[in-house]
Amino acid sequence: VLVILGMARSGTSAIARGVKALGVDLGEKLTPSSERWNPKGFFEDTDIVYKINRGVLYALDHPWMSVNLVDELSKKTGALHDLKESAVALLKQRMANSQYWGFKDPRTAKLVPFWQDVFATLNVQDSYIIALRNPLASARSYQSLSGCDLEEALLLWLMHLVPAINDTQGKNRVVVSYEMMLQDPQMQLSRIKIGLDLPDLTDSAEIDAYAN
Repeated sequence: VLVILGMARSGTSAIARGVKALGVDLGEKLTPSSERWNPKGFFEDTDIVYKINRGVLYALDHPWMSVNLVDELSKKTGALHDLKESAVALLKQRMANSQYWGFKDPRTAKLVPFWQDVFATLNVQDSYIIALRNPLASARSYQSLSGCDLEEALLLWLMHLVPAINDTQGKNRVVVSYEMMLQDPQMQLSRIKIGLDLPDLTDSAEIDAYAN
């Protein structure tokens, strides 16, 4: 399982599309593109976003765009039991015909321990890409679309990056700069492939199409 972590407006969608070019399966049930937010596509599994991640945050009484860290995961295992079972069943279904499957949703950065429990139950290897964008650029982009204060957008960037780094310590992971992905996508895809030890799952035409 390859998980893409990062704050909204930090390049997670662009990186997810790049991972797809590398041959990692993102599934067919993806969130439709949005002309305002993401005309090229979000590349998010709708069941992960709306059924699991939103459900976990609701159970924890933690609004997604809260500027606080989630610190209740270990205290509410009972409340999350059914959601964990649903996540296990969903991943079994998604991975039935995929050796390499991945997903992306900015909410996941705050919920890594929940998902790592799911991965352990399924006995699957989890790897991570952490999307990194200049915090001011990310915050201004989010502010222009959401209308929130710039300070709030900067705090949100921090509240997604801190757990993404802390909760993947010791795991197979690669940090990918959004700016560098735009400058040299083929180089960054090569870094991802080597860093996460991905086999050759696609031909060069797919990578060229993405890079162009």
